[in-house]
Amino acid sequence: MENKKLVDNPFVLGYNIPDEHFCDRSYETDKIIELLQNKNNVVLMSERRLGKSSLLMHILKDKRITENFTTIYIDIFKTENAEQFAIAMAESFYKAGLKFPKTLSQNFQELLSKVSFNYGMDAFDKPKFEAHVIAPSASKPDYRHTVEELLDLLDKSVENAVAVFDEF
Repeated sequence: MENKKLVDNPFVLGYNIPDEHFCDRSYETDKIIELLQNKNNVVLMSERRLGKSSLLMHILKDKRITENFTTIYIDIFKTENAEQFAIAMAESFYKAGLKFPKTLSQNFQELLSKVSFNYGMDAFDKPKFEAHVIAPSASKPDYRHTVEELLDLLDKSVENAVAVFDEF
């Protein structure tokens, strides 16, 4: 019987791929960064599991972006409604260091009082931060308005920002 050697898989899977393992996307990286530097909106579309999120994370770590832009990454894969979308946006804005104006801050505090948070690591050793609505309110606020306020905050408070809405 022939002795077969196992070959190590050279590809690293997951979201936060180290630069030395990120391969074959230099044209796409340069093109997207050029579009962002020229203040264009960019939409990436393709089938699932082809590396769009990894490409976006790679771009957000590039010096051409980090030295010139405030970067905001918003994963909306698990959002099912405007309330959860607003929570995901607000969490990402907070992590990016954006300051909330008083009215938005009050709405955000009310929103946070109805949410429980869990954090830890996922299977790929990526930090995991989850928010869950504790109980629906009898008189639900219109979170579409909160989303509009958050987008307005981003527009007015940060001169150069790259906001990534992943899994849209």
